[in-house]
Amino acid sequence: MKQTPVKFITETTKTKVEITEIAIGDEWYTPIDFLQRVQRFFGDDSDFLDPASSPESEPYVKAKRFFFKEQDGLAQDWLGKIWLNPPYSKPLCAQFCEKFLSEYAKGNVTEALVLVNSKTETIWFQQLGEKALIRLDIRGRLRFWNPIQKNDSPRHGQTLFYFIHKSHEPKAHAKKFAKEFSDLGLMWVRLQAPESAKLAIAEMQRITRY
Repeated sequence: MKQTPVKFITETTKTKVEITEIAIGDEWYTPIDFLQRVQRFFGDDSDFLDPASSPESEPYVKAKRFFFKEQDGLAQDWLGKIWLNPPYSKPLCAQFCEKFLSEYAKGNVTEALVLVNSKTETIWFQQLGEKALIRLDIRGRLRFWNPIQKNDSPRHGQTLFYFIHKSHEPKAHAKKFAKEFSDLGLMWVRLQAPESAKLAIAEMQRITRY
């Protein structure tokens, strides 16, 4: 999530000290206790895809299917259940969210959890919100971790979106989501508005044009 290079000192001999620079960039990983919730939610078989994974994080994610950076998840097909915590840098975050929404629209994604920064002003965040069944605004800020740096508290809060197709009993899945995640923050569930409500909204929009 951070783009600032990090410098650390490696002592190679008693008289020589080498300064090594590593660009941390997107190499920040989801908290392990949060991932345990994800695993419980998807079930014991953990048959889900992590399309933005890494060798360091995957032992904790425990997805049966995953793409590392070298495999370029954006160039692959995303099928079935998805866990997505995309790279947060530009333009990768938008690209991964657009890729997810494209696969979801095709019907390739049956169920998904998408964890992103709460950047409500962005197009990709608005598009996720328009399609998700549930939006959970997480209380406080998650502390992501990195193998060579202490846990980091990001500058933004986080939102967890949940997607499920109508053919998969969304009400039952909403209850399952609430049981696992609702204690983390404010939960919003999309409801199908009755026709009278749609007409009232349309009338309000017409009036506000003048």
